[in-house]
Amino acid sequence: MIFIYLKKRSNFVTEDGEVNILVSCYCLSEIKDEYKNEYLKNLLPKVHGGFLAWNFGNKEGLPKNVKIVPEIPDTGEGNTIITW
Repeated sequence: MIFIYLKKRSNFVTEDGEVNILVSCYCLSEIKDEYKNEYLKNLLPKVHGGFLAWNFGNKEGLPKNVKIVPEIPDTGEGNTIITW
């Protein structure tokens, strides 16, 4: 599992403290719902763009403007790539 959240000192954070990008390779889809919901509630509203490799689980709570496409090459049945 890989989860990247670029902290405030990064060039990927705006002056108002909002994060410009989030990258998660299966992490968000594999953690317990209680933790995933915290990320979705507290982190994703600050993220301007993202890349998620998603292998299973509920996709509720993701930003409304996401694009979901099949993973290529498909490393597992139903895997998707989510971007915004």
